[in-house]
Amino acid sequence: MIKAVFFDIDGTLFSHTMKKVPESSRKAIGILKQKGIKCLIASGRHRAGFRHLIDESLKFDGYVLSNGQLGYDGEERLIFDMPIPEEDLAKILEKFRNQEMAMMLEDENHQFANRIDDLVIRAHENVSTGLPKLGEYPGTKIYQMVAYADPAELERFAKEIPHCRMTYWDPIAVDIIAAEGGKMWGIRQMLKHLGLKPEEVMVFGDGENDVEMIRYAGIGIAMENGEASAKEAADYVTAGVDEDGIWKGLVHYGLIEE
Repeated sequence: MIKAVFFDIDGTLFSHTMKKVPESSRKAIGILKQKGIKCLIASGRHRAGFRHLIDESLKFDGYVLSNGQLGYDGEERLIFDMPIPEEDLAKILEKFRNQEMAMMLEDENHQFANRIDDLVIRAHENVSTGLPKLGEYPGTKIYQMVAYADPAELERFAKEIPHCRMTYWDPIAVDIIAAEGGKMWGIRQMLKHLGLKPEEVMVFGDGENDVEMIRYAGIGIAMENGEASAKEAADYVTAGVDEDGIWKGLVHYGLIEE
């Protein structure tokens, strides 16, 4: 029996072509909550980076953010965290300060970039997101960083930070987190908090960073508009975000009725 559903945001819950959460998805979440099924977010986005996409009227029972590195309850109280290991953070900060490539760092409450160039502008336009603010490292824990460069340079950088992992969300932009982290790790921590088992969970995703959580959940659903890796990992491929994919996926498994 499914007791909780986790939703990725970009390309899953939020449509970048319609620039909104489809009404069918809003309705579906309302029905799930009326049935006592918990609805949660599992996103690569930062705590401050999704409210312009999903307004306060759409309530969730929990949030797994920054690709699983930070977890909050429905009142946005911190439950768990996993920062980037100090061994790799030192190398990251060296590149950040020397501006060897465009980068953005994320602590729990803020995002700050070392420079804004054409790659940064293009990547953020593709995900309907404003440009990050420039800033200096404040000495806080860093949970995720974003690097903007051509794939060859990004792959070279990956070899310099062996305690981290990266996932692409644009051809020239990657999220970088602790190697042991990820959405699956974050969902696992959230399930411990909620007292639920993986087989009691359904997830919706579309990207490379969703593959592990799709495989981990009792039912993993990928969007038709998603990456091939996400669809290959899924138990079911539903329609695209613009074609009421969340609604149709929930109908397919009988959690809501047509």
